[in-house]
Parts: sequence; structure tokens; C-alpha cells
Amino acid sequence: MKELKPFFLFIILLFIGFSAETYAFEVDGVSYETNADNKTVSVVKAGRGIGYVYEGDIVIPSVITYGNTYIVTAIADEAFVNSTELTSVIIGDSVKSIGYKAFYGCTGLTSAVIGNSVTEIGWYAFENCTNLTSVNIPNGVTAIERGTFEYCSSLTDVTIPNSVTSIGESAFSACTGLTSVSIPNSVTSIGEYAFDYCLSLTSINIPNGVTSISRYAFEYCESLTSVTIPNSVTKIYLSAFEHCTNLISVNIGNNVTSIDNRAFNSCESLTSLSIPNSVTSIGWCAFENCTSLTSVTIGNGVTSIDKQAFDGCTSLTSVTIGSSVASIEWRAFRESPLETIVCKGDVPATIDATTFNYVGNTVVVVPCGKKSVYETTEGWSSFSTIVEDCDGVGIEDIINENSIEVYPNPAKEKLTIKTENEISIFNNNGKLVKVVKNIKGTKEIDISDLQSGVYYIKTGNTTKKLIVE
Repeated sequence: MKELKPFFLFIILLFIGFSAETYAFEVDGVSYETNADNKTVSVVKAGRGIGYVYEGDIVIPSVITYGNTYIVTAIADEAFVNSTELTSVIIGDSVKSIGYKAFYGCTGLTSAVIGNSVTEIGWYAFENCTNLTSVNIPNGVTAIERGTFEYCSSLTDVTIPNSVTSIGESAFSACTGLTSVSIPNSVTSIGEYAFDYCLSLTSINIPNGVTSISRYAFEYCESLTSVTIPNSVTKIYLSAFEHCTNLISVNIGNNVTSIDNRAFNSCESLTSLSIPNSVTSIGWCAFENCTSLTSVTIGNGVTSIDKQAFDGCTSLTSVTIGSSVASIEWRAFRESPLETIVCKGDVPATIDATTFNYVGNTVVVVPCGKKSVYETTEGWSSFSTIVEDCDGVGIEDIINENSIEVYPNPAKEKLTIKTENEISIFNNNGKLVKVVKNIKGTKEIDISDLQSGVYYIKTGNTTKKLIVE
């Protein structure tokens, strides 16, 4: 008996091998291959040979009969790859997975209906389907994988179901016709290049669960006009929104700690910016060439502003620098015609001769009692007008702001005021220097007799700070 054991083992293994053998066949123009259980099948390449492709409209049923009855459970890797004459596909509800590059390069495909049982769509599954206009993602798919819809340039809108938790690298990259995408709160991760070069995308919602904006995630989304970074995000990575040329406003959440290099570079339509106190660093060229940016407030948590951070911001006239900023690197504000720099720090930040360009006409406002410190610090000593703020009220702070309008601010020689009451102007030492009566609307007043510095306009219970150049 002992001698027969190897023989019986061989017979058993041989039987198992034959029982697990798969074979291919065709039903209604679709090629299938049996799976190991011999009860289910996968859709495979047409004819199982090089040069064979699918054409026209294809329906993949849930059940097929070829001698036996089989359940269709999968679309194999590269099953329809480069079937350029394929025009539409309907995938039955029994299918659970769509393989790697399953429909890659199907340039004639216009419509894909995916069955409700699909839970997995492989890498690059629909990449380069340049005429695909509509596709549904079933509520069961947990990830939009790498390159799934990359270069689907005719796709106009996509709804991502609540089952999805991650959007992979380049998932919708270069979907140049995509105008809207709905991202559910279940998504916690948006990968690198996920939506880059979505040239027609006008709006995007970033769920409050995403913890970072990955590199190049929305680069070259040239039609994007506004974006809100939720409080769940802690870092905005390299070039995340670079070249979003129509981005007008960005609201940065209160838990962001880092704005990486080139994050908002060349956002040419961005007009104003407030960086929250949670941010500790601003990377090099982060806001370079934001040519419409007129004012920036940098929070008190920022410790460093890297080189060329705001270089080329040719409309930037006002910046408030938080109290913790210790260094502002070279060319950080080069080519910015700053009229006002408000420094909140008692200790001047380290700067060099290239940090600011237009020092002659700029008013630098520093904390009370720190004027002499700034005047004797290298770099800051180049500014001819340094004034102190001795009441702790920032330039932008207004009480009951609707009761008085003052412009321009900073002002020189002439000032326009809109109010219904007389006004009193006090200098930085609290001395009354001018009274204007009988305004009752809008009035231009002469302030050529006021020296450069900080003043306070008061009317009733309203106080507004004025900078005179």
C-alpha cells in the first residue's frame, strides 16, 4: 500500500488539474472564458487573438448559455482594448469587476452603462475613450482607480456615489470637457493629478474628510472660479491649483498648516487672500504671478515666507504680515507695488535687498514702540516711511462699517468719504487734526496738509483707520 500512495496522489492532482481547466467560446458576438469554478465566465478579448476587436453596440448579459448555463461575473484585463469601432456597452448586473485597461483606447465609445453589482473598476479601465459622454459609477465601487477616466475628453459630468472613499492618481486627468463633478463626503483621499487639465471644470466641492490636496490635483483647471478648502485638510501640496487662471476666490480652512511650493502659482484672477493662523509655512513661488491679487493677510502662525512666494503679483498693494514671521526670503514680493505693509511682529522678519522692490512709496506700519527697531534693522531701514500702530487696531478693522466709507485707503492729498455725519480725524498720538462738517452723503476732502502716517477717522461710535502716504 505504501508503494501505491504516490500513484494515487498523481491521479488526484491530474483530476484536479483537468477539472479546473478553462476554455473560451463565443455567444452573440462576445467572447467568454470560463473561470476556475466552471460556473462563471469572464468577458475576454474578441476571438482571443491579436487583431480581433469588438465593434458596434455590445450588451453583456448576466447569464449566457453555451451547452451549460454560466453567470457572467467579470470583464477581463484589456478585454476591449483599442476596439475603436465599439460605440456603446451595457454591462449586466451580475458583473462584479472590470479589469485593467478593459476599455482602454475605445475612441468610438460614447456610452457605458455599468451594472449595479460592479464593485471594482481597474486601473486605466476607460482611459483614452475620447468620445465617451456618459458613464455611471455604481454604488458599491469603493475607489476610482489610477487613470480610470483619463483623457475622456468628451465626458461632461460625473456623479461619484457615496461608496467611494478614494479618487486615485490621474483618475479624471485631461477630461477637458468635464464641467461638473459631485464628490460625496465619503471621499477622504484625492490623488495626484486627479483632475489636472480639466479645462472646463467650473466648480469643485472638496469633502470635509479629505486631509490633503495632493500634488497637481487641480492644476490647469482653467475654468475653476472658486474653491473652499475644508477644515479637515492640513496640507496643500505642490502645484495643487497651479494655473487655475480664472480662480477668483479661495477659502483656506483653519487647519491647513502648510501651503506647498507653487500651490496657487499663476492664479491670475485671484483678487484677495487670507491665510489662517494655522498655516506655519508658505512655499516658494506659492502665489507667484497672481497678477490680480490686491491684498493679502498672512496669519500669525506663519513663521517663514519662502522665496518668490508672491513674486510677480503686479497688483498687490497691501499685505499684512503675521506676528510670528521670522524670515521672508529673496524676491518674495518682487514686482509687487506695495503701498502698505502691516507688520504685526515686535521683532522684524529677516529680509534682504530683493524681498521688496518698491520701498520708496511704501508705508510700513509696525507695532507701537517698535519704529526705531525697524528703522535700524537691515532691509527694513530702506523704507522711508515707517509708522507705529499704537492702539492695536489693524488697517482693515472697522466698527459699524456700514455707516462710513473711506477711499482710497491708503490715500494721498485727496480722500473721498461717504457718511451722514460730521467726521473728526485724529493722528496716531490722539490729537485732533481735522474736522469736516456737513457731509450728508459723499464728499471729497483735501488732506494734503496731513503728513504721512496713521490717522483715525471718527464719526459717532464708528472708528476707521486711515493711512496717509
